[in-house]
Amino acid sequence: MVSEEVEAIMVGDATTGEAQYEIAFDPLDGSSNLDVAAPTGSIFGVYRRDDDAVNFSPFESYPRRSMVAAGYALYSSSTELILAGLGENVVGFTLDSDDTFRRSRPVVVCPERGPYYSLNEAREPDWPDGLRMWIDDAKRGRTSSGTEYSARYVCSLAADFHRTLLK
Repeated sequence: MVSEEVEAIMVGDATTGEAQYEIAFDPLDGSSNLDVAAPTGSIFGVYRRDDDAVNFSPFESYPRRSMVAAGYALYSSSTELILAGLGENVVGFTLDSDDTFRRSRPVVVCPERGPYYSLNEAREPDWPDGLRMWIDDAKRGRTSSGTEYSARYVCSLAADFHRTLLK
């Protein structure tokens, strides 16, 4: 398992050397929100161990063809768990008062065109020109859809993505 929070790769049961899966995990996405009670989350991807994984490093980016599941947990007014890779559909679960996750979103589908975008506008000087122009047009309703987009950004990928995915 690799984690944003730990520099070294964490090894589970190393006695057999036959691990079938690897996990990439951000255990506390949006941790800068903790002191203001804003949403946070956890993000993960599960990969089947294959030849791509021989030199796996959490600090390098290269194509992986072996992802079998991915998801995130959102910690906010409710705790939601969104999972992909368990079948055809992306599904959502909500933690109830009995500490049990209950399926609350049997099929999660992103709207064809939503009214929001989410990104850190403070990083605008680093954006490529095409993104800068699209954001400028989107704010003014000058996109192909004519939609006047609004920004939503709380600095937690799980929270920002969740809102954008559902709305």
